[in-house]
Amino acid sequence: MNFSGKEVNDTDQTQQTPVLNRQADFTLKCVMHEIHRCREQFLAGTGLTPVQCIIIEFLGCRPNRCATQKEIEQHLRVRHPTVSGIIKRMEQKGLVRCVPNGEDRRVKDVYLTEKADAYKDRLLASNVTIQQRLTAGMSLADQQELVRLLSIILDNFKE
Repeated sequence: MNFSGKEVNDTDQTQQTPVLNRQADFTLKCVMHEIHRCREQFLAGTGLTPVQCIIIEFLGCRPNRCATQKEIEQHLRVRHPTVSGIIKRMEQKGLVRCVPNGEDRRVKDVYLTEKADAYKDRLLASNVTIQQRLTAGMSLADQQELVRLLSIILDNFKE
């Protein structure tokens, strides 16, 4: 049975691909689309992108509201050039401040600014609302199982 309640075969004979895998892929895509749509509604008028919000949240939870660019890359699971561009745009908007690391000048420390702090409450409200919608109708055990299964999926993509 698929997520809409319709009966399906275990495999699609024309492509020999498990239908369930395609349904899971499509369902994850739809969930991500809805999460982005909700987040964009909360962000309307701020000029922030979803990934900038993730970085603001990440830095806001760190000691001294600081992380190296490498730590941000690892957190986002993206490569150096991608994070460099994002950080550069955030610096231009006054959301972060970049400083060479005191121990290794090749390393860039990224600090959250007071301007970015002004968005913190709005981001937290957005996260609470999205989390409530994501987990509506789920027991705590269901939520824990969802996190466990999603973690397995994510681990399957580690290089």
